[in-house]
Amino acid sequence: MVLCVLGGLGLALTLLPTVRADRGLSLYGAVGAPLLLITAAACGCILGRRTRRSVLDLARQLNELTTSGTVRQVSASGRGEMEKLGQALNGVLRAAGERLEAQTLALREEQIRTRILQADKQHMEAVLNSIADAVLVTNAFGDIALANGAAEAALNFRFQKGERRPLADVLAEPALLAALEQLQRSEHRVPRKVVEFVHQAGEEPRTYKATITAVRSKAGEKEELSGLVTVLHDVTREREMAKMKNDFVSKVAHELRTPLSSIRAYVEMLVDEEAQDSQTRQEFYKIIDSESERLSRMIENMLNISRIEAGVIKVQKQDMALTGVLKEVVDCLQPQAAEKDLLLEAELSPVFYQVHADRDMLYQAILNVVSNSVKYTPQGGQIKVTSALESGLAAVRVSDTGLGIPAEDLPHLFEKFYRAGANKKAAKGTGLGLALVKEIIETLHHGQVTVESTVGQGTTFTIKLPVAE
Repeated sequence: MVLCVLGGLGLALTLLPTVRADRGLSLYGAVGAPLLLITAAACGCILGRRTRRSVLDLARQLNELTTSGTVRQVSASGRGEMEKLGQALNGVLRAAGERLEAQTLALREEQIRTRILQADKQHMEAVLNSIADAVLVTNAFGDIALANGAAEAALNFRFQKGERRPLADVLAEPALLAALEQLQRSEHRVPRKVVEFVHQAGEEPRTYKATITAVRSKAGEKEELSGLVTVLHDVTREREMAKMKNDFVSKVAHELRTPLSSIRAYVEMLVDEEAQDSQTRQEFYKIIDSESERLSRMIENMLNISRIEAGVIKVQKQDMALTGVLKEVVDCLQPQAAEKDLLLEAELSPVFYQVHADRDMLYQAILNVVSNSVKYTPQGGQIKVTSALESGLAAVRVSDTGLGIPAEDLPHLFEKFYRAGANKKAAKGTGLGLALVKEIIETLHHGQVTVESTVGQGTTFTIKLPVAE
């Protein structure tokens, strides 16, 4: 209201000289002046209301822009100053819109880059977790930055993202930590180091071959260490196999030396004509023949075991009657049993069933078991071969009344070149027969061979094979 009055007064004062000039002083003093003042006041009120409506409309449009979060042009009603004000506001809004559009585009690009980085990180983590070897990534300060599932399982810890945990808290192996420190402090930029250490994980120690690679990044003209990647390869099995191989070679050399030395000794005596009569020469010939046969059998057994372990042996399986193989073995060993006055008999199941097996291999395995019983059963003893169907498996038992095997020797009985110390003097052997039996029955035919024994009472070997469908 004040604006209306002030506007009217201003307009009246502006129009007074014009009225005075046109109408004369009398009209101005009597009627014109009051009427002109009233008219000017009314016009000022009308103009003030229009300006107020324009300002309120503009404020409403700006409030709508704020609420909607969008940027668009506003319309300013009126002319003169209001029109200029509207143009100025639209210029500001136009510049703000352009800037907002540029920032929105930059934000979208940043979101795309972030998604790509997240996808790359997930892909890298998936690759790391698919690696069977343990992988540990440490930063320049020795804190674990990344670890795969194999590392967590091997070292028995849980990797938490964002947690600063020194590697020494997880794997306190002096050899490994020393290699890490050497790479961190190396001035010659050594790219990697390889160390081997034994880590006590659970009940059994594990041997690891650690390959540590330094990751360096350029900082200006200099290269700085940004982290270390440690890959732990479990070589426990490899070291065990290497030790077994060395032991096997040593045992083979020792076992081969015995018959060779015997053959060489008797040959030298024959060459030196120490055997004057034909009877002595015949004894020498028999010993040489026996040792040669023993040497040949040992070599053949070693070759068969090696072929089976390497998976290169030729196996020809077919459905066959187990009873026929057992009868053949018993008939083959009857003469040897008769020489020692042993009762060798077979009590075979009347039920006719077949097994899917290689006949020659199965024959050799059962022959080795029954032959062992003949060798280690004293004169006048008894050996019984039985067969039956047990829980869907064909079970063959070879029981004797022999010397028996001490309890401490039973777990090692099927190892290569192992012979029970108490029975070494009872009969000659190579220690490979039962090892070959285990390979033939369990590896080639997916069966099972077990032994039970009591010293002084006898031994029972049990062979179980799947029945042919």
